[in-house]
Amino acid sequence: MLLDVMEQGDNDAISELMTVASFSPDFKERNPASFQAYKSVKLQNDPAPYPAIMRVLLESFETPAHLDSLHCPVLIIAGDSDTFMEVSVGESMQRTIKDAILEVLPTGHAAAIETPAEFNRVVLSFLRGLGQAPEGS
Repeated sequence: MLLDVMEQGDNDAISELMTVASFSPDFKERNPASFQAYKSVKLQNDPAPYPAIMRVLLESFETPAHLDSLHCPVLIIAGDSDTFMEVSVGESMQRTIKDAILEVLPTGHAAAIETPAEFNRVVLSFLRGLGQAPEGS
């Protein structure tokens, strides 16, 4: 459905759908100001390239990158209500990437906006495990 709307080029409709899809189902009602702020950022984008980008993303799910070739610390953050990339995708990535860590948050795709404190806690904990983040952060 999103691809159909993107092909029509209606930036307001695209921005609304993308914003709704980025958050948990009731986020718009719980946080209308944050929802509108996120949507206003989306509205600044040129909608013309969206269909091509969406097609590439859809194809990448069918033929994923060579994630098994990664040999560095990896943190995967997934939202349990993410409609762009389901938790099962994060689980598959975790199985494929050696020693990857998967954290599932009670969010949609935009976890850093929906639950910033929890997102930051997870990222800082990961970085501390690497010896990269200062203790007081």
